[in-house]
Amino acid sequence: MIEELHRLKRSEKVEHDQTYRVRSIGQLKKYTVLDFRKEDATPSYENNSNIYGDVNKIFLDKMSQILNKHDPKAVRILDYGCGMGKLSVYLALSGYRNIYGFDLSEEGVSFGMSLAKVNEVEDRIILQQMDAENLEYPDEFFDVVIGKAVLHHTIKYKRSAVELQRILKPGGIAIFKENIGDNPLFKIARFITMDIMGRHGDVNITANMLYDYAKGFSSIEIEAYNFFYMLKRLIWQPGKQPKWKKKILHKLKKLDDLTVHRSQCLREKLCGEAIFTLVL
Repeated sequence: MIEELHRLKRSEKVEHDQTYRVRSIGQLKKYTVLDFRKEDATPSYENNSNIYGDVNKIFLDKMSQILNKHDPKAVRILDYGCGMGKLSVYLALSGYRNIYGFDLSEEGVSFGMSLAKVNEVEDRIILQQMDAENLEYPDEFFDVVIGKAVLHHTIKYKRSAVELQRILKPGGIAIFKENIGDNPLFKIARFITMDIMGRHGDVNITANMLYDYAKGFSSIEIEAYNFFYMLKRLIWQPGKQPKWKKKILHKLKKLDDLTVHRSQCLREKLCGEAIFTLVL
């Protein structure tokens, strides 16, 4: 079992190195906070933008609410699974001074530090290649941990939860933007994309899986979004969207707001995306 996990990590690292190598083409540029939000957090039904933009916007807003309670010059923030470092650069451009990040991929970390340098915030950011089960940070080091689309890679590694709790200060907060898949339809779809197609060792996170992972935390909150609107995966294509597609996407989102989003129970059981907030 241990050897299988090591093999899986090696495979994930190779695949992510290749992915970031391709994605980094043309991405080494100067950003503003508004540029980042427009690129990452504008819903596809509004401005031909990100398929995940609606929940990304909610995630960034909640992240800001948490960070606003701290002194931006003193708070220590960890970009958990930092990928290409864009979130770290966004935080630095937003005025935060002590931003750390790690990723399994050396390609992602290297690009992230180059992006920080181009945006003249390299003195505020330290990105390193690390394994989520063997973090090199001191005990009780971080006030806030932020992870975007990373927990579905690391949750399968049992020591990652222990390490996350170790590096957080008492009362510290970890916030993750993720998939959630208690809905049987999403389980089937993600079985096809994750297990059959073999996408980077992804895991379909369920509520029970998260509760088990985070049992060492004092508080666990799941905010789930999008049931009907998950049809966006079949409708949306990268680039400019025709008006009829944007109208359909907008109506699907509105239908969720009028129905499923009104019930916490239905949201957790039916929706496909979520924000997890864990308080140590």
